[in-house]
Amino acid sequence: MTRIGAEYFDKMTQDNTSCDYPAAIRSVCPNCGNWASFTLAHNHLNPAMSIRTAGSYCPSCNFLVKFVMLYEDRAVQNRSRVPIQVDLYPEMDSEFKVGALPDSVPAPLRKSLDDAIRAYNARIYGATTTSGRRTLEGIFKYMLPEEQRDTSLYKLIQAAGDNYDFKAPIDRLSNAVRKGGNLGAHFDPDKEADQVMARQTLDLLVYLIEYLYVLPKRIESLENAIEMPEVAIGEG
Repeated sequence: MTRIGAEYFDKMTQDNTSCDYPAAIRSVCPNCGNWASFTLAHNHLNPAMSIRTAGSYCPSCNFLVKFVMLYEDRAVQNRSRVPIQVDLYPEMDSEFKVGALPDSVPAPLRKSLDDAIRAYNARIYGATTTSGRRTLEGIFKYMLPEEQRDTSLYKLIQAAGDNYDFKAPIDRLSNAVRKGGNLGAHFDPDKEADQVMARQTLDLLVYLIEYLYVLPKRIESLENAIEMPEVAIGEG
């Protein structure tokens, strides 16, 4: 099973059972690995056990994802209407894998990403987000001249934005990973990194590295193919 935190719930739905439930839950699909919002359907409440079950089909792969919600016992005074625990089935693949990276990715950057992946696969999610922040710092340092690298990550991101034509999604991605790393680095009993957050951190880091190092090579390859004489690429 995969535990889902309340921060991933969308709008609680009330009915006459005194056991409210989320209208939707945001999570990674355990089948295809895509991030999705699962609208809960096929709801069934067992009042005697204070358990609600629900299901939702992944919008990407149409896989049925199941959710189990536990509530406080009805005998508890002033019991909460919201679930005290929500689990997703089947469990998400606990191992994160990334394909081969091009030689243009600097070795220290590879090592930092590997550290983050090893932490995730060991289920040390706080360390994953902290290592992810360090990886992000390396990404932006290698984008700038050496004389501009000795500064905070926030300023590195700003400086890179001045030197590169960044779009808003890339800026948001970078700052999301930075803030997640700050969360993992500092003690906060009310907000800790979990598997879902750690998985998102790794996914976004891989996307960013591929954007910076893999995509340009693929574009260059296509450009070279387009510029080849017609006889070399075939006619008709």
